[in-house]
Amino acid sequence: MVTLPTWGGRSQFQSDGSVTQGTSIIWKDRSQPAGWSKPSLVKAEVYRRLLANFSGQEVTLGHCPDPPPGSVEEWLKEQFDQWGLTSYIGPILVREGYAERGDQSGRIRFVSNQPKPATQYSIPSASEPNPRVP
Repeated sequence: MVTLPTWGGRSQFQSDGSVTQGTSIIWKDRSQPAGWSKPSLVKAEVYRRLLANFSGQEVTLGHCPDPPPGSVEEWLKEQFDQWGLTSYIGPILVREGYAERGDQSGRIRFVSNQPKPATQYSIPSASEPNPRVP
C-alpha cells in the first residue's frame, strides 16, 4: 500500500496494486471509524482503455458531478459509470510514469501507454509549478 497526495494536494489517499493489475483506493474519511473510506476498485481494463483513449494528449482531469466535456472524469463516467476518482487516478498514473501534470492546473498529460521508469517521477504539490522531467 502506497500513500500519495491527491491531485489537488489537500489530502492523501492510499493505493494498492498497479495500473497493469488494477488498483484498490482508499481515502481519508472522517465519517468512518477507522478514518478511511471503504475501498474503491479501478480495474486494469479501465486503466488500459483510459490510456489507449488519451495517449499523447493533454486533457482536463475534471471532477464530479459536472465534469467538462473531453475530461477524464467525463470519460470514466460515460464509459464505466465510475466517477469521483480522478483526484486519485491522476497521481497513480503520474507515479507509475504513464502521465505527468499538464501545463495548466487541473490538466494531465498522457505521455504513453507504456510507463517510463518510475524513479524519474515525483508528484509535485498543486502549488508547485509544473516541472518537466527529462
